[in-house]
Amino acid sequence: MTDKSVVFQGELSRLLVDVAGKLAVFLERVLPQLSDDWWQETVLNNLSISQKRQIDQRNITTLNGLDTAGLLKVLDQNWYEISSQMGFTREDRNFVKETAVTLWKFRQATMNHLQAVPTAPVRERRFSYYPPPILCPALRFSANS
Repeated sequence: MTDKSVVFQGELSRLLVDVAGKLAVFLERVLPQLSDDWWQETVLNNLSISQKRQIDQRNITTLNGLDTAGLLKVLDQNWYEISSQMGFTREDRNFVKETAVTLWKFRQATMNHLQAVPTAPVRERRFSYYPPPILCPALRFSANS
């Protein structure tokens, strides 16, 4: 891996932390409007078993505690209700899904590299290499307003 690759990955990592924060703010604003028991119904009921285990182990009680993958899963699983409320389009959903796939592939390539270099420090991170859905025009407006 070249120095430029390391710099690029570091920059992307910082951007994804920022995206996770903005996505959490957006979801914290819209999810309570979907249900009185929104944490259970729109968050916990829609996460994978391993994501639920992490929530229990880390005693996470807010969306800020979720990683990007968890936040995207919550967004995806509640898409119909959120898009109906916010007026998102099919193109917005496609954008989110396509960037998720692209950055998932990036994550896999990064993880493969870290496994190939035994001296590389592997640190626990608050994010995953998933997409910045905030780049979607509809989400950008909603997350920043």
